[in-house]
This record gives sequence, structure tokens and C-alpha cells, in this order.
Amino acid sequence: CNLQIEGMGRRRSDVLISGRRTKLNVIRADRADGIYLKHFTVEFSDFNNIYVLETNGFRMEDIKSRYSREYGFLSFTSDHGLIKDCEAVGSGDAGLYPGAAPQTGEQTVEKKRRYNQEITRCDVHHNALGHSGSMGDAIHIHHNDFYDNAVGLSVDSISAGGHPGYPQDSLLVDHNRIY
Repeated sequence: CNLQIEGMGRRRSDVLISGRRTKLNVIRADRADGIYLKHFTVEFSDFNNIYVLETNGFRMEDIKSRYSREYGFLSFTSDHGLIKDCEAVGSGDAGLYPGAAPQTGEQTVEKKRRYNQEITRCDVHHNALGHSGSMGDAIHIHHNDFYDNAVGLSVDSISAGGHPGYPQDSLLVDHNRIY
């Protein structure tokens, strides 16, 4: 917990973390509350370039993810997350996948809606899907560019595969360019 990995090059391309297509996940933060990842390029996973799992409090900033077999940025069953100033390119499935997020979006008179993850100012292109969010509950996606993907955004509330977080609701998608 409370681990920081930050590239020290002038540009994020100066620091490269490569899975060489042999590692299932290039970076996996499993129950790593407070993980902070910034300013590098990650590539060539056999499944996920960056996988944040069951983590309370994470930040991924100024990271380029390229050429993952499945997901560029995957945050699954995680809360209090921020993905900012990213680039996701060449993912075999989705560039961004905040899946099975906690049920925090219910809004009542007594309780204000709380978004558990925020994705902002990302450049998401040339993936099968720009964004996929099976049970991506209470995610705020804003001020991003999604382009040249087979599908821009895909959200669903399927319960196949035992995904927790059913049903997905309270997703807010605003001020994005999808083309």
C-alpha cells in the first residue's frame, strides 16, 4: 500500500515498462490502497498493461498504455480512483475498463451521489473498444477524446462471469469527443 512509481524522464516515452508479451499483467496492483502511478509508457502485456484490483485509492496519471492483448487500463472492484492525462492505444479489447466498481452512485434525498472513479483528459484510440465498463457503477468519464476505435464506449449490466456490482448504474459521461 501507498506505493509510488513515477518515471523520471523528460517525456513519458523516456521510461518504458515492457511485458514483452510474456507477462499476463505488466503492472498489477492487487489490494494496493494508495497506489500512485505516473509519467511512463507501459506496453506488450499478454492480458492487461495495468491492472488495479480491489484497491481503495489509486491514481494513474500521464501514462501511455500501448499494445495490450486485452485491456490497457483495467480497474476492477476498486474505489476512489483517478485516471488522468492518459493515452490508451492498440488494446485488443478496451483501452479503458473500470469494471465491477462498488455501488456508490445511488442518490437519495439524504445522500448525494458519489462517483467512485474518474477518467479525464485521456486520448483513447485504435483499440477494439475505447471504453468498456461491465458493471462500471458510478464512474465519471469527462473531457476525453475517443477516436478510431471499433466501438467508442460500451457499458452493460450483464451478470455473466460472476462479475460483482450488478446492476450497473449512475455512470456519467459528459464533455467527451467520441468519433
